[in-house]
Amino acid sequence: MMPRFKKIKTERLEKFCQIVPRILAEHFLRTILGILLISVAVGGIVFYRFVIDVENEKVEAQEETLQFNEKIYNGLLEEWQKRSEISNSSEKENYADPFN
Repeated sequence: MMPRFKKIKTERLEKFCQIVPRILAEHFLRTILGILLISVAVGGIVFYRFVIDVENEKVEAQEETLQFNEKIYNGLLEEWQKRSEISNSSEKENYADPFN
């Protein structure tokens, strides 16, 4: 047996959709102020969540002391020296100009 669906009465919805814009237009200043208030509230919430709340978490996370690892630092210095030697050696070589 097929379930019977109630017929949706669109007359009330159509009437509501016709009345709401008229009411908003008649109370234009209140409408603009209400929209402005809502947008400021949403902006404040977003600002709090993504700026102030994050800064509070950074302060809590920075309580640990940083330690300098000389072994890793020396490894990086050696790698940089190797790369600079490679780049300096390529400057000394003379290559033929392909455009002449």
